[in-house]
Formats: sequence, structure tokens, C-alpha cells
Amino acid sequence: MTWFARFRRSRFPADTMQRLELYGRYEYDRYSSGIDNSDMWSDCIQPFYDDARADPEGFSAALLALITGERGGFATFGASRLIFELMSDKYLDHPGAVRIMDAGIDFKLARGLTLDHFTGFERDRLEQRVNQGEQGLSYRR
Repeated sequence: MTWFARFRRSRFPADTMQRLELYGRYEYDRYSSGIDNSDMWSDCIQPFYDDARADPEGFSAALLALITGERGGFATFGASRLIFELMSDKYLDHPGAVRIMDAGIDFKLARGLTLDHFTGFERDRLEQRVNQGEQGLSYRR
């Protein structure tokens, strides 16, 4: 009989979902969110910097696993912005990173945001998804 179950420790701080939600709310509406931007780097970006740079593929896969099933959306959006902020261009096409970025795009689409609210990368990715024939993508120009 095992008294203590072995489990895999998360590579992320225990409060990662709260950090991602805060970052997502801030990035969604920087000016009206009421969130002080002076702590965004130290609280929401810097704690993940070394990990994302050392193992971009593992980082994006673990982040995807963490946010899978998140219901509010802001943590997922925060994760998509974190991926974009921390990962170099050569890793943005990694399957985990793409799925997180797509979830961030879906977050914006679900809120009816126009393309003016999308970054250039998000617009390009959305166009790519439409051209690949993905169904159910509707957006306002």
C-alpha cells in the first residue's frame, strides 16, 4: 500500500491560473480594466520567461494542458498573450502554441470584437484558419 501517491509537479507556480487571468483581463482592455500595468512584467510575464526560452515546446505543451477546460476565458486569453510575448517566431508554429493562440483568437471572436482589436499575427492566423476551411468562424471587419 502506498501512503503517498507520486504525482508530477507542475512546472508552473501554484497561482498560474490567477496570473494568466489577470494578464488576460489587462490585455483585453488595458485602459478600462483598472489593472495597474506596473506589475504586469514582474507578476505575469517574468516568472515564465526562463522556462519558455529554455524549452519552448515543452512550455507551450504544459501551458496548453493547464488551460484546457478553463471556462471564463480570460486565463486562456492571458496564456495566448503570454505565448506571443515570450516565444520567438520560430516556435509560434509549434502545435501547442498554435492551439493556445487559436484559443485566444476564439476568445476575441466570442466577444464580437472587430478585426481592429486583433494583432497582425492574430489576423494572419485567422485568415489561415478560414482558408483551411475551418467552419464556424465569423467575425466583424
